Amino acid sequence: MPAFEMRSSAVNARMNGNPSFETRKFDIIQKAYELGLVDYQGILLSEFRAQA
Repeated sequence: MPAFEMRSSAVNARMNGNPSFETRKFDIIQKAYELGLVDYQGILLSEFRAQA
């Protein structure tokens, strides 16, 4: 997972007043990277590109 995603999540957890929501959101984003559904620039891949 790119560093910018981790920094963004940490800032959101501190500033948005709902760290539990941010933690759940971060877990989903992390899983999407692990499954190859998102490229390293944070772009959601199409179904075709995700399977390739």
